Amino acid sequence: MPKRGVAPKRRQQLLEAAFDCIAQKGYGNFSLKEVADKATLSKGIIHYYFKNKGELLIMVLDRLTNSLDNLVNEKANQARTPPGRIRAIFDGSFEAASEKEPFFQVLLDFCSQATKNKEIKDITAGLYARYRRLTQRILEDGIQHGVFKELDVQGVSTAIVGMVIGISFQYMLDEEAFSLPKVQKICEELILSYLSADSA
Repeated sequence: MPKRGVAPKRRQQLLEAAFDCIAQKGYGNFSLKEVADKATLSKGIIHYYFKNKGELLIMVLDRLTNSLDNLVNEKANQARTPPGRIRAIFDGSFEAASEKEPFFQVLLDFCSQATKNKEIKDITAGLYARYRRLTQRILEDGIQHGVFKELDVQGVSTAIVGMVIGISFQYMLDEEAFSLPKVQKICEELILSYLSADSA
């Protein structure tokens, strides 16, 4: 049994090691021994923290989606205006896409399993739902303050989230295909021009 106080560190090591294994080999194409080796821990200790490989994978996905939530929400909370918060959604998401850590590569691997695994489906669907709710709140605030025109909040939030995630996946698949900062600017200009109360 690990020493008291070591558990959070060990769990973190294993989650990070599993993330790296997924990034390098793909979902399901690695063993618990490889996770343990990467974490420089014994294979047996994994079962102290996780019942099986499936639970470990679910925890990696949960951690992954929470980290994206935190990044995007932090950016949005720092912005002072509804247009600034719309920009923050793109900024936070594309920051995650452009980091060296293969965030969206691992997320895409999980998404490919969503139709086969209900837990994965629920977690990934939850990520999209939280994105939409955040965007809807920003849109509603902008409409209330007369910054944005009256519009279909649910439909527009879905379109914005689709744009953000879709471009992030495109960039992950071929980062040489386009300049992410330039595309981000185009997205922001298109969306804010459409949302503007002056365009009503």
